[in-house]
Amino acid sequence: SRAYVTAAAIADEPATTAALLRWLEAFPVALKQHLRGERAMDAFGCLDAEERRELDSADNLPLACTYALSARVDAVRRADESDQAAAHLLWWQLESLVLDLQDAIGDAEAIAGTPVPLSYSRHTSRLLSIWTLGSPIILAEHLPLLLVPPATALLSWMLLATEEIGHIIEEPFGIHDDRPKILPLQRYCDIVARDLAEENRLIARANAAKREDPSDEHGEEVLEYPSGGGVV
Repeated sequence: SRAYVTAAAIADEPATTAALLRWLEAFPVALKQHLRGERAMDAFGCLDAEERRELDSADNLPLACTYALSARVDAVRRADESDQAAAHLLWWQLESLVLDLQDAIGDAEAIAGTPVPLSYSRHTSRLLSIWTLGSPIILAEHLPLLLVPPATALLSWMLLATEEIGHIIEEPFGIHDDRPKILPLQRYCDIVARDLAEENRLIARANAAKREDPSDEHGEEVLEYPSGGGVV
């Protein structure tokens, strides 16, 4: 996202850059909801009402975010008619970053949609069940009888807990509510929102300094982008 914001700021189009920042902040929230099977449009406080309606009309939320980014990026290519070569180079750089986001969607969907085969999971569960049930017979030959129950309980807990951890790792994005969520996706969304807000402040500061520079003939408009735009 940092590379995207840095490249977009070069376009000297405050409205376009602000729109790109909003959609960039919305992307990780959309991806999180897509991977967890959620859909809460109230979470997209960084977008305006029209943009939320545009996003709500799509089935695949993160893919809709990339299409919106691509549409805004296309405006960069058409904006500067005086230097078409530079405009096309900037458009190409931004569009390649959009394609990277689309590749990330596909990779995440592949992880979420390719669990361990059910037959393998069932076989592992049955094998561990038989082993834990038969372990007291083996332990009784080598341990005092009073130590057999706690030793059996300890070994059973270690093996069955390892199996449960394996089931949890199969779904790192937390698709099922009854299982712990391995990846803190909400924290990642908050980090992206903070990074974008900081990038916006740096861009606004640079534009303000350029505008106050008497040697600069072209004034720059400071971006109006809400920091921490309502990621919940």
